[in-house]
Amino acid sequence: MNSALRKKLGVIKDMPFKAHIAYDPDTGNIGLARPGEVNVGDNVAPATFDRKRYYATARGFMSRHQPKLGKYVYIERQNNWYAFRHQETESPTAHPDVKPAPKKRRKKTESPAE
Repeated sequence: MNSALRKKLGVIKDMPFKAHIAYDPDTGNIGLARPGEVNVGDNVAPATFDRKRYYATARGFMSRHQPKLGKYVYIERQNNWYAFRHQETESPTAHPDVKPAPKKRRKKTESPAE
């Protein structure tokens, strides 16, 4: 987790912290929220992020939801959930079989002789 997001979440340096992680299968977005700031069921346990690298184990989340692998970028905060969208969804790249249109060349215009 990068420092900008840690700052938004109010994470204290060198302290572990907890956060709920959610997945929206309709949009493919991943949500992150601090416990106590969102309403979730009593049976939902937040992930624990370590104090050194701010990593959390996501094996269960990944196998359960199977989100697209890659980089996710922050898009918005809504109802105390921070939403992240896959980078390719945010700025789609062309399919490898599709070749871009050739660039048009502009003709050089010669300035009239004086």
